[in-house]
Amino acid sequence: MRLKDIALTFITFAIITILFTWPLTINLSKAVYGYPGDNFGYIYTMWWWKYAKVNNLSFNYIPFQEAPVGAPVSSGPGTIAFLWPTYALTWVFDEVTSFNLSLLLTFPLTGLFTYLLAYKVTKNKAASFLAGLVFAFSPYHIWKSYNHLDLSMIHWFPLYFWGFFNLLEKKTLKSGVLSGLFYSLIILTNFYYAYFAFFATLMLGVVWILRDLRDRKQKLNFLSGYLRSAVGFSLLPIAVALLIVLPSVNQMKTVNSERQGDLFKRPLENLIYTSGRPWDYLLPSEDHPVFGKISKQIYTRITTLSNDWKTQSTYVHEKTAFVGYFSLFFSLFAFVLFTRKKLKNQFLVPLIVTIFGLVLLAAPPYIYIGGIKILFPSYFLYQIFPMFRAYSRLGVLATLFVSIIGAIGFSHLNLLPKPNATRILRSEYARGISYIIVVWASMLILFEFANFPPAKITYIEPVPEVYQWLKEQPGNFVIMEYPKLVNLSDIELYQRYHLKGIANPRDLSPRFVIWKDVENLFSKKTPENLKKIGVKYVIVHRLLLFDTPNPVDDMWHMRAYNQNTLDYSKLPKGFKLIKTFEKEDVLEVL
Repeated sequence: MRLKDIALTFITFAIITILFTWPLTINLSKAVYGYPGDNFGYIYTMWWWKYAKVNNLSFNYIPFQEAPVGAPVSSGPGTIAFLWPTYALTWVFDEVTSFNLSLLLTFPLTGLFTYLLAYKVTKNKAASFLAGLVFAFSPYHIWKSYNHLDLSMIHWFPLYFWGFFNLLEKKTLKSGVLSGLFYSLIILTNFYYAYFAFFATLMLGVVWILRDLRDRKQKLNFLSGYLRSAVGFSLLPIAVALLIVLPSVNQMKTVNSERQGDLFKRPLENLIYTSGRPWDYLLPSEDHPVFGKISKQIYTRITTLSNDWKTQSTYVHEKTAFVGYFSLFFSLFAFVLFTRKKLKNQFLVPLIVTIFGLVLLAAPPYIYIGGIKILFPSYFLYQIFPMFRAYSRLGVLATLFVSIIGAIGFSHLNLLPKPNATRILRSEYARGISYIIVVWASMLILFEFANFPPAKITYIEPVPEVYQWLKEQPGNFVIMEYPKLVNLSDIELYQRYHLKGIANPRDLSPRFVIWKDVENLFSKKTPENLKKIGVKYVIVHRLLLFDTPNPVDDMWHMRAYNQNTLDYSKLPKGFKLIKTFEKEDVLEVL
């Protein structure tokens, strides 16, 4: 494929990204895509990385958090592939712009790499472009972009499977090394994604090898070819595991040992709830402007079909894995052509088998039917890998493979020019018809995946007045923000601005116990206890910092007090109300 085609494809997807996420691109330093939550945490980490470098401080320890003691920073194994590039951007842009650029870049990269993968399978540019459009702007990708930078980086999947398909075809040491390199990028982005990619690789590989074994010629080269590629594939992932992942995991275990929970073993109940359900792949996103309400009604109806959890889908930001009716239709079209022996494609059967395998793997660990307990694959995997719970995220690979099969089906439309087409089909007229079909198909795909209006961006400027006031106060001191359920990501976002220490402890921190002595503002001992831990001011959030309903945070409405419950006339001695703002009050600890 020509470099010109690759560049044009990337630019096209970039333009669609700008339109799809508008008006984010004209507010790169003032807003973020999606909703308040973990995305603010990423921004804070990026800010701290640069702040620590500029001020010759250790990145691994933040004195501003859990002040005045400070808190350790755990740099997970995904840092290299998804955080380091964003860190580099902070030397050119501010941390918010760097975050947004990193996030926006995942869309055209996903589209481009899926285009390359689909073209390898179909040899049809139009079908490949549509496959890229489906995967890049899929509801799964959109919802992960709302809150998780690492989970939004799905572009490594199509790049890796392009390399893996190349390995299956060539079976050389070089193709193995290249495929291993791409898999290493997935490992260094997100452990979940590496875990899921492993099983998809296993399924695809087993089906491919079994088919090769049926061919006598393939049998002769079976051992040498596959052994060469397997050795090449293993080199980089093993090196990454030994040199980067294992040390990072050990560091995480050290931090984990100081916490009140175990990050490496999640309860089975978590797995049950965050597993996938078959209808999750078939129902449009709940934030679709037209079909969203219908999807909610269907989900509600499905929930009533049983009295247990097997018909209850997980949180909306985890369950959303709609693959799109366009891709589904052309996937069925490809399957029908295949069963009628009108379609031959060496990738079709492995992809179909793998999709069914992934859907089965994503299912709950067990269900009861007629009083009989039926176990599914995730139950057995949980016994070995209890740290993985959100199998609903396998929807990312289901979407990718359905888009590729759909591209196979679409490429067999008689209206599309083929490499061996007649002169008539190669005419400008026929080419124009082809472009019109692709444009209309693109519009259909974008419509079924649309998440606007309204635009899904959160403005973080102007800075709230209370934090402007804090910045103006002289000296280094510690504040504590109330209520207890205030979102730490929200308040730390503005700590970048005022640079005062925040005493609020994290949920799993050993310092979380301090809340039992200071949670009730109206307790007589609270001012004294706050003074003991070095708090000078208390910020009371009467109203929410961000009052837009937040579907990625079930507790968003509890992040501030009900202002009607606050009666400052009942404040104990030791508190003095010194400042009132639109949404916050400031109490001085005397």
